[in-house]
Amino acid sequence: EINNYFTDTDVQAINISKYYTDDFVFHSYAAGNKKGQETSKLDYIKGFDMMRSSGMLLNIGHSIYLPGLDQETFDFNGSVRVYYGATIKLDSVEVEFSGYQTIDFLDGKISEIWEWADYGGVNNEIMSHLN
Repeated sequence: EINNYFTDTDVQAINISKYYTDDFVFHSYAAGNKKGQETSKLDYIKGFDMMRSSGMLLNIGHSIYLPGLDQETFDFNGSVRVYYGATIKLDSVEVEFSGYQTIDFLDGKISEIWEWADYGGVNNEIMSHLN
């Protein structure tokens, strides 16, 4: 649905809220913030809207899903690890990047995501071509 939101101009709103718990938290780790930043469900979804309204196109090209493990027992715990490759395009500049996520679930919905991706590098690459 995220890819469709960015590629189909007939889609007026991103319809992913139903996949997340009401108290969903997205954790990201930008440079200079080793403890990470927390983003609420509303702000997380608004981020996609802001990207699209600024003319950015996001395409998640491939994803590899692996079972997650409990940090203490190392037993499978229902969480998922995701490795992905994506492309962000703004005007004529296209930047490919990779990322890694761990995803926790509660009652069949996503409750938390921890993501590591070089968004600073993506931004720098886009800006260096636009200037």
